[in-house]
Amino acid sequence: MRNIAIIIAAAVWLALPIAVLAEDAMDQKPIDEANAKLEALQKDGDTAGMAEMYTEDAILLPTGGPRTEGRDAIEAFWEGMLGSGVENVQLTTEDLVAVADDLAYEIGRYTATPANADPISGQYLVLWKRVGDEWKLHVDIFNEDRKGP
Repeated sequence: MRNIAIIIAAAVWLALPIAVLAEDAMDQKPIDEANAKLEALQKDGDTAGMAEMYTEDAILLPTGGPRTEGRDAIEAFWEGMLGSGVENVQLTTEDLVAVADDLAYEIGRYTATPANADPISGQYLVLWKRVGDEWKLHVDIFNEDRKGP
């Protein structure tokens, strides 16, 4: 009887890391849908809609730009970017990890086409926060790939 208890205890102890790892897995569909919505809003030039995709106290850290905080400032940032002719933004998720029930981080790549210029590409990191039934960008960091050596 004692051996059975030891075997059961060992099985539970060995299964714990697997259960913890399973918590990190998350359904990618809501994030894919949010990214598709963000791309569509960008194509429509709807910077107010883009800003609504962020939490009220979101932080945006763009390539070579200043820290931008809050929806109004983020909307103004996107107005400037789209006003300068950036279009056709495409987002591709590479990694998505849940860090809590209402937080996840996404690492991915983006491409965009500035007006009268060659396409640009880079990588991004987004901390997503679930607000009610929606996933919103809470911290958004993106960096353009370097050209040349």
